[in-house]
Amino acid sequence: MNDAFTKLSNTDLHAVITGLKTEQMAAPYTDLQVSRVVPASLISNVSTGLRSLDGFGFSAKQIVTVLELIELDRKNGPAVETPIDLVTSGPEAIGITNRDTSVVVRELFSHAKKSVLVVGYAVYQGRKVFESLAKRMEDKPGLDVQFFLNISRPDGDKTDSKILVTKYKQRLKTSSGRPDTGCPKFTMTHDP
Repeated sequence: MNDAFTKLSNTDLHAVITGLKTEQMAAPYTDLQVSRVVPASLISNVSTGLRSLDGFGFSAKQIVTVLELIELDRKNGPAVETPIDLVTSGPEAIGITNRDTSVVVRELFSHAKKSVLVVGYAVYQGRKVFESLAKRMEDKPGLDVQFFLNISRPDGDKTDSKILVTKYKQRLKTSSGRPDTGCPKFTMTHDP
């Protein structure tokens, strides 16, 4: 048996459970069946894991029970602190499952414990995106927040870099939905 099920995300694990319960997947657990339930990168491992359990004599209901125990352990077991959470978002690409950027960052910001590092080229809908970060910074004053963003300027603009950074920082503060006086401090550096 492989460790395919323990490596599944919570969403994918739940999808496999649902696929088995609704009989979208049944023995002999072909790659085609599994492809209806999990992303392409997981198909081989999941189908191999299902076939392995089937080979041990597990019925679909027994496999569901095993997977539900894994799911329950994740929900109720001791919290494992992951040092880094790398999330990709953006346009769909073959073989890559992305989530909506604003949903992802709001979720990450609202659960940040020690630090937040924001790296990006452009910021759209800053108020919507950064409101949860501003609230989290108020709730956790020791939260270390750093931004590495592109600050565009028109061709030929000779404005001093420090002034551009100050204006951009002010825009981020006001777009977060918090007035300047109530916005927590964050670090913004620039490459002149």
